[in-house]
Amino acid sequence: MMERILKIRDLLADQRNVAFAVFLVIALSITWSTINQIKLNYELEQEASTLRAEIELLEIQNKTKVLENEFLATEYAQELAARRQLGLVSPGEQVLLIPQSKLDDEVQAFDSYRRQLGLVDEQSSPEPELSNLEQWVRFFRGER
Repeated sequence: MMERILKIRDLLADQRNVAFAVFLVIALSITWSTINQIKLNYELEQEASTLRAEIELLEIQNKTKVLENEFLATEYAQELAARRQLGLVSPGEQVLLIPQSKLDDEVQAFDSYRRQLGLVDEQSSPEPELSNLEQWVRFFRGER
């Protein structure tokens, strides 16, 4: 045990070994600082990228609202609103009211006629409606 202590003392007594140890500590410290700085820069860049995307989305939403407001200020939009909400019609127009039951019967008759002609594949079922999120995911994936 005493021999080991003497060897360590001899190693520390040599100035080259001490200088090498100090150099090694400094080099490891600089390396560690550089790695931490790179990690921090990466995280900040990710955050900045997210914020840029949010800003772009908000700008698009803002432009959409401006265009929607411009459209709603037109006579055409006001006429559509009057037709839908108040049931108004233009002079000379005739309005036909079809009961929902009659409409359902006509749709069923049309579907059976299409099946008879072979225009509808009976084995295929209609695609289920997708949520807005699923539609966007498919859009960005290039599906459909």
